[in-house]
Amino acid sequence: MNKHKGIMLLAAVAGVCASSGFFVLWESSNVAFRVDAQEELTLILFIVSLILPFTCCFCKPNRPTIAGYDFFQPGTTVALLYYSSIVIPGFHVWYDLNYYTNWIYVGRNPELVNYAFFVGIVGIVSFGLGYKSNLGLTNLVGMRVVRGCATAELYGKSAMIVIIVLFVLGIVLKVNYFFKLGGTLYDILLQFSPTARAESEINISGIEVLVGTFFDWSILFLSFKYVYEKKKALVIFLSLIAMSFNFFFSAKRSYITPFILYPLIWYHYLAQPINFRRGIVYTLAGAVLMGSLIFARVLVPLIVRGGVNSVVVTDAIKQDPFSFYLNSAEFASFEMLMFGIEDRDMMLKSVGGSLRGALKYNFSTLSYFVPRILWHGKPVYTDMSQIFYRRAIGDRLDIGFAVTIFGTLYLFGHLVGVVVGMFIFGIVLRRIYYLFLSRKGDPFNVFFYSIFFWMSFHFLRFGTLGFTLLFFFQTQIMGVIVMFFFRRGRYGIGRWATV
Repeated sequence: MNKHKGIMLLAAVAGVCASSGFFVLWESSNVAFRVDAQEELTLILFIVSLILPFTCCFCKPNRPTIAGYDFFQPGTTVALLYYSSIVIPGFHVWYDLNYYTNWIYVGRNPELVNYAFFVGIVGIVSFGLGYKSNLGLTNLVGMRVVRGCATAELYGKSAMIVIIVLFVLGIVLKVNYFFKLGGTLYDILLQFSPTARAESEINISGIEVLVGTFFDWSILFLSFKYVYEKKKALVIFLSLIAMSFNFFFSAKRSYITPFILYPLIWYHYLAQPINFRRGIVYTLAGAVLMGSLIFARVLVPLIVRGGVNSVVVTDAIKQDPFSFYLNSAEFASFEMLMFGIEDRDMMLKSVGGSLRGALKYNFSTLSYFVPRILWHGKPVYTDMSQIFYRRAIGDRLDIGFAVTIFGTLYLFGHLVGVVVGMFIFGIVLRRIYYLFLSRKGDPFNVFFYSIFFWMSFHFLRFGTLGFTLLFFFQTQIMGVIVMFFFRRGRYGIGRWATV
């Protein structure tokens, strides 16, 4: 048995042992003993959960193009999602809140907390078994190497014209958006708050969102060129400008992250590999930045608005910012998994059953392509996150909680759905990873892979294809289309020869 299979066997055994112990305690007839044992079991489940991503989400390619473990392999997205949605919020509910919850009403319930940990363990082990298998990989792992160098020819004159046009159109849409928000700095700062944005009833169409991303892609295309040419200073400068501009207009972290993530992936594969240790450091720094932006979205509108309530809330945040962050909706995913377990039957009834619900919330966004002028009664898309929010809170129709892949698989397929779904997902991620990076040195495959990496994380976080596809159509599709034509040599970039 090789090293990787041995590690996976150890992970599988740990998961089976934990699950077996859990079910024995779950069925215990002595209630007093069961409560004490459940509380002791939580520590075991937490430790297992803490270790499993390292054994299940990372593997070495059979014929690696990068020595050692590749930090930007797609399993990293699963590990990040698992820690941010299961391990950290699960620890908070158990240790800080003493098994109570912030967003759902289930009382003090150690059994439910443990079962949610268990579902996560089953999911991550199943993913690891699929991800570390070599099913169908031999035909994908080739030795093709891209010839030539494109430092001078990556973008021709025509391509630069396209980028300038995208930049201008994107700026025009963002200026228009600025005036829709009120046209003053005060109005913009108030809109940092998602609640204020929703209550303002400002209508921004999908087409406007799409055209607004033209600015983003003009900057990203230039960054891609400069990464390939190893001009780090220009990449950092462009990223900082774009991040500041985007946060000022939208305050959405999902519009900022690509300016950090994409250049890192491009640099990793095209310039100099980022080792695993440095990758972890960058991840922690990114987590601090994303957390800081959460505080900015909360504090800036409060400071601008002023008033007694604003002072009280601001002082409370200053006294214990860490608790405020952990108690925010950012870490509600573990509670949504608990809610899906506890209220599964009613949830399924509300979405039309397992099969109908799975089809609806994964593929109904395809209607996005049908203009309302042709379909007057086209329904507004509703995501699973919004369904969970309505049943848990019930006071808003336009807000959602991130359910994650663990929550939706359990909802639609119980434990069998978690096992089968995560196993298949592991196989698919590994195959796509090899497919994208089988052409060593191909900058265009690396470009497309960076988008795939980002979309994989969104799919894991949203839990369905529905909102993931909607996000892709509105924010990523333009980058794919333009770079596809760049790669075809239509705008000054020649075809690549392989050996």
